[in-house]
Amino acid sequence: MLDGATEDLSGKSLYDFVLGRCRKATRKNIVWASLLALTDPHVTDRNVLHTIYTHIEWTKSGRSLKSQNPISRVLLANRGLIYV
Repeated sequence: MLDGATEDLSGKSLYDFVLGRCRKATRKNIVWASLLALTDPHVTDRNVLHTIYTHIEWTKSGRSLKSQNPISRVLLANRGLIYV
């Protein structure tokens, strides 16, 4: 997940990148991995964190950004990256 995000992949290209590395990953696995990446204190690049957050929304909402995931919003807010 982090490798793809640091390579400026997003949306379907990031999803395909993750599935290419972890063929048995489910959407749920990818969302959990993304949430763990948001809590990693070593990940400090704002763009990478926003890419991961956007990927969570994209994956959970059936490939659109219509819904908001309250857990990931709180994680980003706690790191000072968004305002809720």
